[in-house]
Amino acid sequence: MVDKSKYSSEFYRPLIDELHEEVGKILARGSILPQMSYEAMNSFLEDGKRQKSEEIYFARRKEVVAMALYLQIKEDEIVLEKFKNAVWDICLEYSWALPAHYKSDQHNQTVDLFAAETAHMMAEFTVIFGDKFDKLLLNEINAQIMKRVLQPFEEFVWGFEKLENNWSAVCAGAIGMTVLVMDFEDDFREGILRRCLKAMEYFLAGYGDDGCCTEGISYWVYGFGFYVYFAQLYQHYTGNEILKGEKIEAIAAFAGLTQDNNGQFLMFSDAMPKTVVPTGLGTYLNDKFAKSGLHCELITSFHFDHCYRWAHLSRNLWWSREDGTKSGQKKTVNHYFSCAQWLVYKKESLYFAAKGGHNNESHNHNDLGSFVFGIGAKLTFVDFGAASYSADYFGDKRYEFLQSRSDWHSVVTINNNEQIAGPNYHAQIIKHQTDETGFEFILDLSSAYKEQTKIVRTYRIEEASKKLTILDETDATIYGANFVTYEKPYVGDGEIIYKDLKMLYDCGIMDVRVEEAVLINHFNEEERVYALRFTAIVKQAKYKFEIM
Repeated sequence: MVDKSKYSSEFYRPLIDELHEEVGKILARGSILPQMSYEAMNSFLEDGKRQKSEEIYFARRKEVVAMALYLQIKEDEIVLEKFKNAVWDICLEYSWALPAHYKSDQHNQTVDLFAAETAHMMAEFTVIFGDKFDKLLLNEINAQIMKRVLQPFEEFVWGFEKLENNWSAVCAGAIGMTVLVMDFEDDFREGILRRCLKAMEYFLAGYGDDGCCTEGISYWVYGFGFYVYFAQLYQHYTGNEILKGEKIEAIAAFAGLTQDNNGQFLMFSDAMPKTVVPTGLGTYLNDKFAKSGLHCELITSFHFDHCYRWAHLSRNLWWSREDGTKSGQKKTVNHYFSCAQWLVYKKESLYFAAKGGHNNESHNHNDLGSFVFGIGAKLTFVDFGAASYSADYFGDKRYEFLQSRSDWHSVVTINNNEQIAGPNYHAQIIKHQTDETGFEFILDLSSAYKEQTKIVRTYRIEEASKKLTILDETDATIYGANFVTYEKPYVGDGEIIYKDLKMLYDCGIMDVRVEEAVLINHFNEEERVYALRFTAIVKQAKYKFEIM
């Protein structure tokens, strides 16, 4: 799988240096993997917080993956012995699944994303290092893969097999790759693969023909990434190609179409801050589909994925190529995702995106009519993406979190009411028209709120002046509008000043105040954020904002 000679190129130097650094830390510490304490393992059951156990779980994956990649670049008997001990330690884990996903009496027979990913990682270790592992270690790896993943998968029907989101692709992709690379009887392998391929059909059904990932860019990397990894191995072992067709090409183009002027990606839904498309995946897709348009100047860091997933990091080492993603970026984008109702407009230094859809999407936020906008390298009006994951965030309290409630998106409030979650709360697109001079995007948001009062929002950009006009037409008794940002604005009479742009409004009919908050982002880091809160003081049929 690896051509070692290519790693002499300067392109690979940053990644190789990171691997040397990580392995150096492991050797300096001189101990086995970070150990999972009872307190950390039990913390999710106690308070629904995932951080304690997952930090240790992913730290263990980081070390074993670092050594596995390092050993493909450089032969080192000391590191190899450490690596074999680490692999043995993974075999002995209490659970390969995360506490958030299993019942206590099924901890080592629950097939979730991470159990499946671990099985895949361990299976590929037996192929790559099979001649360096003794019979005891190989037998134990095989036994644990069977016990923890393949037998439970064979014996039960799992809910993820019919999910139309990233779970079906990741679990089925990892399990499929596991049986492809390991030595099994044909009937067993074919039975597993049939179910994996069926699950992949459900995954694809979660996308419209427009290729938009409504779960957010992070889940495009995750779900579609695993679809690609599985498809490549499936074709290698069987000769059958599943990475083809108009819909697949549309999905492959999603990331390139939503990449902003700073190389970052659109943060709608549960996107993670500073999501990265690994250069290995980007190179593969750019080679396969000329329209994918992914761009990255440097090879992706070893640390780009805080979960340190083997599938991402191994393919990033194997598939990245210096010319693979440097020329891919689309300088101009003028695209409407018709199924998801997202519009993206990028030209020169200007970037804009807005969304319709409904409030029952996978990884849903109550964000109908929300937008992002910036002139230059940085967006001024933003979306905050995913919160830190917890039981509450995926439970009844989801819309109490700042990131997912409509009050902290750039949307309207009607009669002091926020948007409501559910399939009946949706946007209707009245018009989307774009040309070389700009665009107009008109959404009827009346059905986004429990009290169905007329609210129609128009976004219009004039490319020549780089001016964004926002017009809200409503018959609400109390009209309000929110605009969210990471940057604290200066409020003057009729204008709001930001570093890179300003907003004009009619201070004779609207009051404005600035609200400041501290959010906890997906990585449990504090971030200070701001919201402009506009409230009508004179009832109007239309309210206008101009941003330039």
